[in-house]
Amino acid sequence: MWDKEVNRMKRIAYFLLISVLITSCTGDSLMGSHEINNDILKPFPFTNDNIGKYNKLNFDSNHIPLLDYKDSLIYYPVQYNQVALHYYAKYYSTKSDIDKEVFLRQAEFIRNEMTAHGDFGVWECSTLITPYRLDTPWASSMAQGFGLGVMIQAFQLTDDERYLNAAKLALNSYEVDIVNGGIRNMWDGYVHYEEYADVNSHVLNGYIFSLGGLYYCYKNTNDEKAYKLFIEGVNSLAVKLKDYDAGFTSFYSMITQTGQYPYDSAIGSRPDHYHELVVNQLITLYLWTNNIVFYEYAYKFYQQDLGLFYDYKLPNKFQDIEATHTVVPKTHGVDNLLNANWTYGNYWSTNRFPTELILDLGEVKTDITKLVLYALSSETLPNDFEIYVYNDNKWDFANKLNDILRTHETKFQTRHHKTIVKEYDLFGNFEAEKIKIKFLSSNGEYVALRNINLLFNRRKEFDNLIELVKNQQFIYTK
Repeated sequence: MWDKEVNRMKRIAYFLLISVLITSCTGDSLMGSHEINNDILKPFPFTNDNIGKYNKLNFDSNHIPLLDYKDSLIYYPVQYNQVALHYYAKYYSTKSDIDKEVFLRQAEFIRNEMTAHGDFGVWECSTLITPYRLDTPWASSMAQGFGLGVMIQAFQLTDDERYLNAAKLALNSYEVDIVNGGIRNMWDGYVHYEEYADVNSHVLNGYIFSLGGLYYCYKNTNDEKAYKLFIEGVNSLAVKLKDYDAGFTSFYSMITQTGQYPYDSAIGSRPDHYHELVVNQLITLYLWTNNIVFYEYAYKFYQQDLGLFYDYKLPNKFQDIEATHTVVPKTHGVDNLLNANWTYGNYWSTNRFPTELILDLGEVKTDITKLVLYALSSETLPNDFEIYVYNDNKWDFANKLNDILRTHETKFQTRHHKTIVKEYDLFGNFEAEKIKIKFLSSNGEYVALRNINLLFNRRKEFDNLIELVKNQQFIYTK
């Protein structure tokens, strides 16, 4: 027992020496002066033990994932670091020696892949990712946050100081500007840890993942630098979150090279995936910091969500939708308005006026304030409509189009499809079990909609979601 304690004290003394050497330029204290918990560390936030989702990936002989990008297989730091975290979570669940061995093979590869630049280190990428303006090689804050977690986990499992040293170097990259090979950037005077080393990109979910790395580091090492960088990052985000509010969804980033801001709900086969991810991330930040700004923006983005909240199997916000007329019910029926896909694909349409579209909310909803229509074009938007609310077994008139003083129109285009999103801020504040929209005419021959949304009070559902997130995350308290 005494020998074990002596060896432990020797390791701590050695780590203190390494810390002094690495931070001699700044004088800051690093995690080398703190003892990492002896118990097996909880998994990284936003990860789980479901490694089955990676079955379709390409892996090399050491089980390192390869990203298929533009017909080439590349080692991509964001991917291999993130995958390793999930394999650690798998080992955390099973305590299997096989799962541990796979994770440690991945961790050793990741440690060896780090490029050291004096007192900081990064996992560099030499691939140019569109549409970002990048100088190769470049570093990603998302990869750094994930890699920081992997190094801390591997050190705890192995007592190999090389992992702790790599974690220190990764942590220091948060203080180095992206033009100097780090991940730090200033946006209107506020710090932003960039997922892509493009000074104008500001990807939201990647930034929050990088904050997760700082928080995980602080929680498991008590490192004051990690805490300082985390607080600086969350304070900046609390100020800049307003820039990501698109009114009907959230912005993925601030990139405009394509001529339009990318939306969180307009990407991939599960269009609301990134939007829902950001809701999850903001709830987690709220649980960590108790900052009400994160609660309110998570709630606002949750209100904007279309269809099912997939990861938590929450029910659709509309119980059902009916129409008194549909042009082609078999392929272009109202079911197309119940999914989250508003950027391409099938749609619902009518060329008979008036046509009534009835949205069943399942129960009385309050504070109904906004209607959002996702049309194929300006010509397929309604030219005139009326809105009715259903309560106590009767319909009451609520609004006609001329009552609505504030609207906002957004044009979005993929390679093959175009969508016009129009937001209507209702005149008044309503509650209803059902909403009826009576289309009286269109700007052309049809009203044709890819999707439809209503914004109403969802506080009760949202607070339930917070509890689900709280139970899912492995660490969430200060």
